[in-house]
Amino acid sequence: ARLKKENIPFQTMDFGPNRSNLVARLKGNGKQRPLLLLAHIDVVGVDQQTWTHPPHQLTEKDGFLYGRGVQDDLGMAVANLEIFIALKKLKVPLKRDVILAFTGDEESGGTGMKALIEKHPDWIGDAEIGLNEGGS
Repeated sequence: ARLKKENIPFQTMDFGPNRSNLVARLKGNGKQRPLLLLAHIDVVGVDQQTWTHPPHQLTEKDGFLYGRGVQDDLGMAVANLEIFIALKKLKVPLKRDVILAFTGDEESGGTGMKALIEKHPDWIGDAEIGLNEGGS
């Protein structure tokens, strides 16, 4: 919705039932290879696990916040999105394309990223630099 509101085109690809990746690109002048802003937008699974507080729900108890899986990499995803939109809004002259990629299933083997690389390597494959949660 944020990308649509800012008239930024994007592509999506399904890699499983109700599982999708999203990629958008701001064009630079091509003097340098692209920068990839990458974040996964899934959260850790909680099936077959016992929790003292509900997972995927922020709960306050005794002055502490509990919420298994409510944050994970979502903060980085939001920061990447806002940086991406700001670059467009401010008409920053880019020496390289900036690619925004949101993937899924990082928590269960990286299926989303694997599918993206296998099916649409041209969407992100030319990136020279990638910024990601884990730093690798």
